[in-house]
Amino acid sequence: MAKAILTLLVFIAAKSVCGQTIRDTSFSVYTAYAKALKNYPGISIAAGIHSNEIKEQKDVVYCDLNGRKLLLDIFCPVDKAKSNGIAIIIIHGGGWRSGNRAMHYPLAQSLCLQGYTCFTPEYRLSTEALFPAAVFDIKASIKWVRENADAY
Repeated sequence: MAKAILTLLVFIAAKSVCGQTIRDTSFSVYTAYAKALKNYPGISIAAGIHSNEIKEQKDVVYCDLNGRKLLLDIFCPVDKAKSNGIAIIIIHGGGWRSGNRAMHYPLAQSLCLQGYTCFTPEYRLSTEALFPAAVFDIKASIKWVRENADAY
């Protein structure tokens, strides 16, 4: 019983310090790269693409949860004629606990150059809101993309 209480207290302490949520940064582009490098020595981290053909909109609010604004980034072709009309929502990994939407900017930019409109939403990580909150956040981002499809 004492061990269970101690475990719970450690869990609570890990989640919050002085009312601030602690962000888990254990999963990142670099940590994934370092882990994969052992088995794939020829790999490298994808670089961002800087192109006049890509329109980027960052920090677009897709949901407001009592003052907590959830953001997404949009990557779409500048020339609407080059758009294939297909949207891709890129959800970062990290087990609902770590990672961030910027991890997939190079992928979104590359897909954009092929005519896709890409969205990279953030979601509340489990250090901020317990599961299944992240799933509801992603559902809200899908709803936002559908409601704003004509604009993109």
